[in-house]
Amino acid sequence: MLSVDKKTAIQAKERAATPTNYQTRGVFGAEFEYRRPGTVSLMAALDVHGSEVLARDIARNDAATFCDFHGDIDRAVDVAMEIHLVMDNGSSHTAKTTKACLDARPRFVAHYTPPHASWARPACAHCLARR
Repeated sequence: MLSVDKKTAIQAKERAATPTNYQTRGVFGAEFEYRRPGTVSLMAALDVHGSEVLARDIARNDAATFCDFHGDIDRAVDVAMEIHLVMDNGSSHTAKTTKACLDARPRFVAHYTPPHASWARPACAHCLARR
């Protein structure tokens, strides 16, 4: 079971000054100022039982990129295993392209969190049967 989502526009930050090590007092000091050289976007799948993360940086957040990420997941997970994806109702997760992509991979089972409640567990028949 993989929890899948994206995080867009993560600010890359770097310190404006080199951190200082005050050896005489055993204190480490760092300036509060930083530079922003740009942003990065990330797509990731967390194995909720094993705590492993499969991630990639992305240039676009769309259904095509999300489907391409399914290929990464497919290659990373043992071919004998069924893959359950838990995801919110974001546009890239519910697009027609994504649904077609999931239909083309029969070992992928999609579970969507309730709309406007991405923090809640999905209540699907398949998950409830395993309790």
